[in-house]
Amino acid sequence: MLHNPHRLIQEEEYFDLFLEEVNKGNMSRTFLADVLDKYYWSKSRGQKVMYGSQFGTPCIETKDETNRLREKIGLAPLNDEEFKVCD
Repeated sequence: MLHNPHRLIQEEEYFDLFLEEVNKGNMSRTFLADVLDKYYWSKSRGQKVMYGSQFGTPCIETKDETNRLREKIGLAPLNDEEFKVCD
């Protein structure tokens, strides 16, 4: 899915499948965040992410959405200092 992360974003059945594997302990939550952020990173040409992963730091302007998305996959919300200011 690292080569097709858009499918996890655009097709709920695949997102749910991956989240189920995370909840079973077959995949880490941080790996799922990496896969999901790959979509946003690719779409923005390396400028923005939503989850905060190896692909980068999310923008403070998306704090509420980022923390909502992180909680949905079982990750703790980020603190203000874990965001960056984006243009």
